[in-house]
Amino acid sequence: MQKVIVIFGAGSGLGLAVGRRFGTQGYAVALVARRLQPLEGLVVQLSADGVDAAAFQADLAVEEQVQGVVSQIAEHYGRIDAIYYSPATADAFHPAFEMTPMMFDAQLRFLFLGLVASVQASLPHLRQSGGGAILAAYGGTAVLGLPFMCGPAPAQAAVRNYLQSLHGELQPEGIHVAMASISAVIRNSAYHQSVVAGEDDAPQGLEMDIVDPVEIANDLWRAAFTAEGLEFSYPSCVEPFDD
Repeated sequence: MQKVIVIFGAGSGLGLAVGRRFGTQGYAVALVARRLQPLEGLVVQLSADGVDAAAFQADLAVEEQVQGVVSQIAEHYGRIDAIYYSPATADAFHPAFEMTPMMFDAQLRFLFLGLVASVQASLPHLRQSGGGAILAAYGGTAVLGLPFMCGPAPAQAAVRNYLQSLHGELQPEGIHVAMASISAVIRNSAYHQSVVAGEDDAPQGLEMDIVDPVEIANDLWRAAFTAEGLEFSYPSCVEPFDD
């Protein structure tokens, strides 16, 4: 039976690259996000590469919807072998002194609790498959907090801590956990497109590198099959942001 990866928070940057990397190796790719129309465009792109891909709609901030979409995917494909979680979020460049409990709550529900719900719903299927992978990506401020960049960072720091614990707990079961810490703009992502259009929310004068999502996806692919390489940091492969 064909193996399956679920891309939670699928987008045109790294999510698409991860889906393409696994899909061209024979995995079926289930794309999950709140809006169905953009997902259908990604399905078209993957299908053009010969990948078996399908779109599934769910709000990752709502636990019941996450549980429901995982059940739907498992019923559709008959199994789940890997998950990748990295939904895009706004307000990355928000000063800490302006953050309110309500703002933090929204970020936690979407970025952290959504991951927890995705893992909880998917883990029985990974175990049933006899192993698998839990993969994720987040901003570099999850590792080191920076001034005026507090929006999603605390929630993503919780993601990092949670995955570090899961890594040690699930490794004996053959379930590999790996994550990418990204301190740059991901090429072809929605945010990259906003930067090119001059519509991004970055502070004036901030210089940003861009990273190739294909290289990150390749690292995550390799990490899905080995206990080594828990966390990868980027930029390790950068090019000046001049386009």
